[in-house]
Amino acid sequence: MFHSIRVPRRPILVKNILFFAQASMAIRRQGFQVVHAQGASMWGQHVTTAHFCEAAWLARHRDLAEASEGPGRAVYHAINSRVSILLENLIYRRRGTQVVIAVSKATREDLAEHYGLDPARIPVIYDGVDLETFHPNQRPRWRGAIRKQLRIADDACVVLFVGAFERKGLGYVLKALRILQDTPVHLLVLGSGQGSALRQLAQRLGLGDRTTFLGRQADVHRYFAAADLFVLPALYEPFGMAVLEAMASGLPVVTSRTAGVAELITDREDGLLLDDPTDATAIATAVHLLVDSPELREHLGRTAREKVSGYSWDYVVRETLNVYRTVMDGRA
Repeated sequence: MFHSIRVPRRPILVKNILFFAQASMAIRRQGFQVVHAQGASMWGQHVTTAHFCEAAWLARHRDLAEASEGPGRAVYHAINSRVSILLENLIYRRRGTQVVIAVSKATREDLAEHYGLDPARIPVIYDGVDLETFHPNQRPRWRGAIRKQLRIADDACVVLFVGAFERKGLGYVLKALRILQDTPVHLLVLGSGQGSALRQLAQRLGLGDRTTFLGRQADVHRYFAAADLFVLPALYEPFGMAVLEAMASGLPVVTSRTAGVAELITDREDGLLLDDPTDATAIATAVHLLVDSPELREHLGRTAREKVSGYSWDYVVRETLNVYRTVMDGRA
């Protein structure tokens, strides 16, 4: 049974506050045995999955966390960030919150450092992936069709980026492509952020005809199927579901060593890890290595698919049900 909570989609701050208030009242009325929330989204839950740690993000990259196009938006983002930290601190440390699940070991460490939680009491359940939707067998259906639609040459090596532009390092990918100006590479960009500024950067770097911005897309699996490799030099990434989707699709991935999903990757065995996601030269080197070696792309893509085969949504359900049983047993 679904209990709908109706709130406006934007602005995000208003949406989050209204959802928090209405959801908290709804669960109080219903008297559920176990309430599982995603993040600090309501008051009264027994289990919370922490997909993000706002305090960690703000501490490491305040300039990006509060960045926006225009001073008014910057103030808005600063307020939104501090409200998020307040709610996370209240909810994660609340006595009634019996279990806080982290989506990675790195997130568990962030929760312990910034909110004083006991890491021994924070189970880690990685995000899951739809292993049928994101599958190498999607390539024959979508590879040619997407490339034809976007007018990408058949011999171009297509690099895919999916995510929030600033936090996940799109600017550094563009600078890396500038270094690879003589390499037949075309970048597909899906996601959101300060698109106008980054489009202008792409033009200034001479990448206008080698970069396609597609915004948000519903059926992202089609673009994974059309790509040759996936790059996400994230500056702060509690997990990185897009990386998991790329691996499930059989793509070789280049991502940050500090990303949560990197805990599942063995460097040069089922992916390439970046020590410094802001190092455009290192990104260019990794991309060039993959572009120059179809055999390595094939090998890393195959082993990546094998690695994530155990991380379906069935795995997430199984591990989450174990948490629910722990909560229920604690009341017996």
